[in-house]
Amino acid sequence: MKLKYPIYIPSKGRGDICNTADLLRAEGIPFKIVIDSQDVESYSIKYPEDLLVVPVDNLGEFSARNFIKEYAKSKGQVFHWQVDDDVKTFRRRINNKNTIVKAKPMFRAIEKYVDMHTNVATAAMCYMNYAFAKRYKIDVNKQCCSCTLVRSSIEQNWRGSSGQTDTDFAVQVLMAGWCTLLFNIFLIDMPAPMALKGGNTDGYYSGDGRAKSNQALCDAWPGFFRRGAHKDGRDRIMPSRIWMGFRQILRRKDGKTLFPIYIQRTLHKQFDPVDPSIILEEKAKAKAEKASSQCTPKSLKKVPAKKKAPAKPKKKKKPTVKKIRKT
Repeated sequence: MKLKYPIYIPSKGRGDICNTADLLRAEGIPFKIVIDSQDVESYSIKYPEDLLVVPVDNLGEFSARNFIKEYAKSKGQVFHWQVDDDVKTFRRRINNKNTIVKAKPMFRAIEKYVDMHTNVATAAMCYMNYAFAKRYKIDVNKQCCSCTLVRSSIEQNWRGSSGQTDTDFAVQVLMAGWCTLLFNIFLIDMPAPMALKGGNTDGYYSGDGRAKSNQALCDAWPGFFRRGAHKDGRDRIMPSRIWMGFRQILRRKDGKTLFPIYIQRTLHKQFDPVDPSIILEEKAKAKAEKASSQCTPKSLKKVPAKKKAPAKPKKKKKPTVKKIRKT
């Protein structure tokens, strides 16, 4: 089973700790790491044949993502994956638990489901830390980031001047009338910001870079977002309800439409991973347990012995005293 669309990993300064590439390589999934020319030497040690070099260095993550989109478009790729380089594990929400699974079936399931529709611009896996609070298997018209399937032909681009590039890109796409899909049962486990060297640690997160970036996002979309602070004083963007305001209708290739009020509820009931390999291990385990119980002769099955009820203590008879009649 091969993926239909290629995977690109924008990365910087992490030639020895590109976690996502290691996970994909272990499953035999092809990928390309998109890097600056100055990082070619460090990345060539582990990934000599999996590199794609941007034409201009040090323009930032947004420039690399735009380059990937244009590159995929030039290759005739209808969609392409853009995955962050620091994914620790891929997981699936099973029985309210985040279970580690293989990534390939999840990628393929999202690709097949997106291909059923005509107006989906982006689709993504959900952050593991937010999975417990998700009500539906799929959310429509929400922010997609970090592990995203992107339609190569859309006009919207990542902008460095707008602060948080992923959030800004998501708003651009939705404002243009496209739909987005967030798969809450397919999860990615990501490290905390600044936990790894390289990437945005030395750029966006250094000094007061976070505060400036957050303010730039608020300036780009006035009234959409507002700044706040964590308990430890770090600057952040406060939770926003703007995503609830996008009511685009999801259109399928077979002509059916899902209206905004019923989108989440309908998708929750209808969606089931179309690739059976996602739950293959679960079925195999259940089948093995059932077979082992059926093959065991009844005579060999250990039947727990019934516990005997404790014997009731016998009542002591009172000694009989003969009464002597007086004459």
